[in-house]
Amino acid sequence: MVPAKSTFLDAFSGSTVVSRYAKQLGFAVTANDWEPYAEALAQCFLELRQRPFRNVFLLASALPSIQKSV
Repeated sequence: MVPAKSTFLDAFSGSTVVSRYAKQLGFAVTANDWEPYAEALAQCFLELRQRPFRNVFLLASALPSIQKSV
């Protein structure tokens, strides 16, 4: 099975830990659960792309510090 060409079905996704692992392996992921919290977690961890957020933190850490005297 080639992850890049396969879909992983997580029928009871819950905390999405298994779905996130499948996504890291390169699978297209379909997650399902009855609970609303699982939908929120799936949207957060599975739908959002992580790279843009990493770049924001890298840029922010490179900013010069502001020193104020009190």
